[in-house]
Amino acid sequence: MTASAENSVIEVEARLTGEDVTPAKVLFVCTGNTCRSPMAAALFNHLFGDEKRHASSAGLAADGSPISENAKFALMERGVLPTPSNDYVNHVSRTADEKILGEADLVVCVGPRHAMALMMAYPAHASKITVLPKEISDPYGGGLPVYRLCLAEIEKALVEMFEGSDRFTVRAASHDDVSLIADAEKEIFRDAWSEKDVSSYIDSPLHTVSVAEENGVFVGYSIVSEVAGEAEILRIAVLPEHRRRGFAGRLLDAIIEKCTGSCDEKIFLEVRRSNLAAMTLYSSKGFTEYGTRRAYYRDPTEDAVLMSLDLDK
Repeated sequence: MTASAENSVIEVEARLTGEDVTPAKVLFVCTGNTCRSPMAAALFNHLFGDEKRHASSAGLAADGSPISENAKFALMERGVLPTPSNDYVNHVSRTADEKILGEADLVVCVGPRHAMALMMAYPAHASKITVLPKEISDPYGGGLPVYRLCLAEIEKALVEMFEGSDRFTVRAASHDDVSLIADAEKEIFRDAWSEKDVSSYIDSPLHTVSVAEENGVFVGYSIVSEVAGEAEILRIAVLPEHRRRGFAGRLLDAIIEKCTGSCDEKIFLEVRRSNLAAMTLYSSKGFTEYGTRRAYYRDPTEDAVLMSLDLDK
């Protein structure tokens, strides 16, 4: 089925009281996974967790130790009581690995060094690794007052990160957006499309051009073709300064929702073989590989991996 010329606005509210787009599985990472990251996970679950959202934690060099006693006391004083779904009192530290990272929608580190270490060790997951707005000092070895201050820093950072971005929207593009999209094309793609190209896609009844915004600020866009019950993602892009905040995943979710509503049966895309972060994102949404186009890309020459999502399943 082809796309309608009148594309409805797909609006995603990130307010925790509305239709939320907070990532479903959040992983917090510190060093030993006995203080900062388990406190962050427990507090996240207390503040934002429900049947759709849950946080866990890991460390860069964990040894199986339990959560720090002062971390438990600080959480209990804050009113974060242990529950079956937030059982931090029985937490056992673990080291972040490929499997643990692969299960997370968003990986939040307590500092930039942790994020850099994970990105270097697991480049395929780099697109979903980020840091808290403020680096959290390590309370290890300190008394309960130090842990109280640490937990207060964590809470402030969590509120800023997960409540500060209070509105994420994906809407149909208009001609007012042409220059923004064309400028982004030049910044992101080697084979950038011109304003004329972008304008023609907006005018085409066979294409859907969407703009992603946070609080009204342009952060990314997508261009999708829909013909005879099949859709193809021609472009999906997030501006470099807005990456590693889960926007690409949200934009992809909006595409899938739109294509499902249009009764499309499949969604196709192609991606550079070296773009492991993008391939990991697509795989996490259910896309599977079905072929290769040899030497498809230029500058540099590289194979394209062909992927598809069956919407009937």
